[in-house]
Amino acid sequence: MKRMRTSSSHLIKAMCKGVCGAAALAAIVFFAGCANPAGPGPGTGTGSGTDPGSGGGSVTAVTLNKTSAEVETGGTVEFAAAVSGTGDYSALVDWTLDGALDPDTALAVSSTTRRVTLTVGAGETPGELTLTAASRADSAKRARATVTVVRALAGIAWYVAADGDDDAANGGRSADAPFQTLARALEDIKETYLFDSEWPGKGTADAMRACIHIKGEITENMGSSSFLIESSADNAGEYPPIELRGLDQNSPGTLRAPSGKGVLKVAYNTVYLGPDLTLTGYSMETDAIGSGLNIGGGATVYLDGAKITLIKTSAEGAGVYVQGVSEAPAAFIMRSGAVMDNVSTRTTAGYGGGG
Repeated sequence: MKRMRTSSSHLIKAMCKGVCGAAALAAIVFFAGCANPAGPGPGTGTGSGTDPGSGGGSVTAVTLNKTSAEVETGGTVEFAAAVSGTGDYSALVDWTLDGALDPDTALAVSSTTRRVTLTVGAGETPGELTLTAASRADSAKRARATVTVVRALAGIAWYVAADGDDDAANGGRSADAPFQTLARALEDIKETYLFDSEWPGKGTADAMRACIHIKGEITENMGSSSFLIESSADNAGEYPPIELRGLDQNSPGTLRAPSGKGVLKVAYNTVYLGPDLTLTGYSMETDAIGSGLNIGGGATVYLDGAKITLIKTSAEGAGVYVQGVSEAPAAFIMRSGAVMDNVSTRTTAGYGGGG
């Protein structure tokens, strides 16, 4: 599900003299050639804008060295523009960034105006930004790139892949030597967390997450659900917050339930379902409640970019089922991602269906 970005951003014009100022809505526009005595700041760009051409020629095209990029919040990415034309044409470029929500997301333009560094603010919302380079002499000649912003990992990483090894010598802590099963990664996380007194924020609501990167399709069988992140009231707190996510856009992860099983059950833990991850049963029918995601007592699950899809059940809650108890409430918080194309054949009034 594509994240809609409806909030306003900033319009900034860097004049040929003076200090860049902020204004208005809709875009961040950088007309290189401004002087900023304070240096580049949030939503500003700098560049001398010296034009090698007299303007007597004509610009025929503007191209970028790449048309897409992925960057984490708080990270940077560089782009270069090339301008072609006939005669003594201007090679100056103006850069525009659309879709930014964090005022700390900014462009820094080189002195020639043909190179730019995009810094993504730490608070930027994950989603897509559009970067445009337009010829200053002929603004109709332009090129665009899509920048996908992903949330920076704030945790300690483990890796799981279908071709991994649960006896990996490095404990599944490398993408080059992953564990084979989620269960093995969870076992190692629990052991590490219990005995690591230096784990940041241990025992508090701000404990650092354990991030499990999943590559390819994983299928396990841990009882009624294929995958379990489950504790009891007596041993709640044995895990830190857990984040499950795909390895990256090019190597996404899938948790697939075998026939007759639910996908993931969580109890007495906090779990984040991050980007590039799919929970699915590929339309194979099951009789498990919460066939996609079953959230038991004491659990909070955040949907942070994952997709729960193509699951069919004869019970309630094909996509998500929340069943906390009075002494241990449960919660499902959907911040981004999708719960879609799931089907429940149960028709009893008051029970959840697909989603």
